[in-house]
Amino acid sequence: MGDGISLIELLRTTGLVKRQWFKTYAPGDLPEKFDQIVQSWDTANKATELANYSVCTTWGRQGRQIYLLNVFRKQLDFPSLVRAVLDQRQQFGADVVLVEDAASGVQLVQQLKDKGLLSVKAVKPEGDKVMRLHAQSTVIENGFVHVPREAHWLDAYLHELTTFPASKHSDQVDSTSQALAWMAAETLIDYELMTKLLRDEVERLEEEQRARQYDWLLADPDAAPWAR
Repeated sequence: MGDGISLIELLRTTGLVKRQWFKTYAPGDLPEKFDQIVQSWDTANKATELANYSVCTTWGRQGRQIYLLNVFRKQLDFPSLVRAVLDQRQQFGADVVLVEDAASGVQLVQQLKDKGLLSVKAVKPEGDKVMRLHAQSTVIENGFVHVPREAHWLDAYLHELTTFPASKHSDQVDSTSQALAWMAAETLIDYELMTKLLRDEVERLEEEQRARQYDWLLADPDAAPWAR
């Protein structure tokens, strides 16, 4: 930037997300079925640490529309954290459980796999907290992210998201940016896969049509255009 202020410095002094960017939904507005239910965990820095919160955000994705279904936020010791992950997964029927591959998350992922939770995925964070949320802010601004009109956790969640990086805590921010980044990547993969499948199906149908034309010519050579 011309005045010497870097983008990161600018982002640190301004809010990254506006409250009005979030779409809202009533209970009756939710899809009957989601393509995927994703839970994203941001855990305390150390397995023995109680000062920080551990947070789980639960999301339902249908196409490119993303619905925040629940926020679980609590100070937990490590054994309680393991139980909480299993309880939250069972309560919402999550297809995927994301855990940051750092600090206590490494031990947590291993414990969960040992207990048979195969849907848990370790996620390696890229960049710092500010840039990670900044990378997902466009998804929110363009109206793809929906929050409930009423929930006991909603005000605290929106306050943290809209005041970050000046907010006191960032655990809900980290959980959110991790979930949105993972779902964006999955949606892109789904799109590319569907495009390939569609292309393969078109090629198959074209090949079948050519084969039928060939069989038709063999059965009735006099009907060929060049035989007239």
